[in-house]
Amino acid sequence: MPPTPKNPGAEMPTAHAEMEALRDAGRTLRTHDLSGCVLYTTSLPCRMCETAAYWDNIERVYTGSDVTDRGKPGYGC
Repeated sequence: MPPTPKNPGAEMPTAHAEMEALRDAGRTLRTHDLSGCVLYTTSLPCRMCETAAYWDNIERVYTGSDVTDRGKPGYGC
């Protein structure tokens, strides 16, 4: 899917919803330190997104799914 004004990150491999939310928050707050912020997501974040939330100092991540909803554990996202 090519990038469009509505979907500018269509070809970016890191364009997961959590990553986009962290980038948007950083841009809006004009800082990479998101201490005191929380992240809401519909499912468990992948390792990349969880690590990004950690490095951005996200205080807490709320998910709409249970750990058993993830299915069989595997490598990667």
